[in-house]
Amino acid sequence: MIRLIIVLIVLVAAAYGGLTFYYGSGDPCEMLAKEQEGTFEDLARIFSEDPTTRQCVDELWREWFDQ
Repeated sequence: MIRLIIVLIVLVAAAYGGLTFYYGSGDPCEMLAKEQEGTFEDLARIFSEDPTTRQCVDELWREWFDQ
C-alpha cells in the first residue's frame, strides 16, 4: 500500500514537473497565456479582469481536451 502511494506521488510530481518545464511556469494562468500564444495581460483582457486560478484551469482543460 505504501508503494502505491509513493508511486502515485512520484507520477503526479513528474506530470507537474513536465508541465512546468514545458510552459516555464507552474502557474495555470501563465500556462494558458503561453498555450494561447499571448501574455498574461492579454489573458486579463479576455476575461475583462484578472482571471482566477480556477478559470485558468478550466480554460486550459478546454484547450487540451475539447478540440
